[in-house]
Amino acid sequence: MQKTKSNLISHSIIYAAGNITRQLVGFIMLPIYTSYLSPSDYGVIGLLTFAVSLTGILFGAQLVQAVPKYYYDQTTAKDKNAIVSTGLIITFSATLLLTTLIVSNQTFASNLLFPNQELSLVVALFAILLTSQAAEEYGMTFIRIQEKPWLFISISLSKLILQLSLNIWLVVIKDMGVLGVALSSAISGVSFALLLTLYTLSKTGLRISKKAAIKMFSFCWPLWIGSLAAIYIGSGNRYYMKQFSSLEDIGFFELATKLSSILAVIIWQPFAQTWQTERFKIYQQQDTLQTYQNIFSFISSLMLLACLGISVFADPIISIMAAPEFAPAIKAVPLLTLAAVFAHLTFFCNFSFHVSEQTKSISKNNYLMAFIITPLYLLLIPFWGYIGA
Repeated sequence: MQKTKSNLISHSIIYAAGNITRQLVGFIMLPIYTSYLSPSDYGVIGLLTFAVSLTGILFGAQLVQAVPKYYYDQTTAKDKNAIVSTGLIITFSATLLLTTLIVSNQTFASNLLFPNQELSLVVALFAILLTSQAAEEYGMTFIRIQEKPWLFISISLSKLILQLSLNIWLVVIKDMGVLGVALSSAISGVSFALLLTLYTLSKTGLRISKKAAIKMFSFCWPLWIGSLAAIYIGSGNRYYMKQFSSLEDIGFFELATKLSSILAVIIWQPFAQTWQTERFKIYQQQDTLQTYQNIFSFISSLMLLACLGISVFADPIISIMAAPEFAPAIKAVPLLTLAAVFAHLTFFCNFSFHVSEQTKSISKNNYLMAFIITPLYLLLIPFWGYIGA
């Protein structure tokens, strides 16, 4: 157990170092982005990100959540590899078909989201992310299972450097605005998706197991249904702001979300990237309850402390790093950061449903929260815009 704790801490520290470096680069570029992209441009990106997430859950056949669980249930390397390759092949095929359909009907898809603007090419480029992000997620999950945090961080930082370089060229030098952001995301996403897919399949082989597919579908379908509610809870406010407020408000909300995401980048993501696989290993050991309690106390205390720090320093950070017209975003940072703390702790506690294969309970809880939050959206957003959101 001591070795497991040591690995969890050491790997999380490595992930944290990479994520902190990545966030610093992002903040260095923030003044440039806010100079070349308006709050409305940020709103467009926010809506498209929400649409990609929602569409991927609805039709993307995402099985990656089941990979760590069933991987460790297998006793042979052949069966373990079959779990990974089966999920990857099914998801890649489904998302590639979905991407093809959207790209082929990009004008129709654009009119659904932005009736008064011609953004069909931007929509098509974001649709490519449906496939690239899914393939990347499998590759990065497999690297975490292999316990190769240095490889994980190297790939993450390499992609970030490429994407930022493309953003500088396309957004700043070529002055392509939102189209430049979409194009840089698509190019970097496809490049690393191919790299990670080739790496994963070179280790696992190209094999589909019908038995594994049935198991993973059975495990994941309640999570897909529940994820629809989770996406609605976390991102549905963009839709209500579009209806009752403005794209500018969505832009303020996006920037405030970026600040609140420091909590995830510095603390939660490094921890979760190790925890996502280690938690199933810990479950098979002795003294698991005490281990889970200690880890929960540690990570919750650390996140609450970070929440306080981010809320205090949000004003000077935005004042220094962003253009003056983005200043109103400061008001939403404390609320969004605190919300992020509870969202991450919910993920931690949901492990009990994962390990007992009671994933339907997660869906029920998510839909209960969606039922509660909808009248709040309708009551607060028309009056207070992004603050209400």
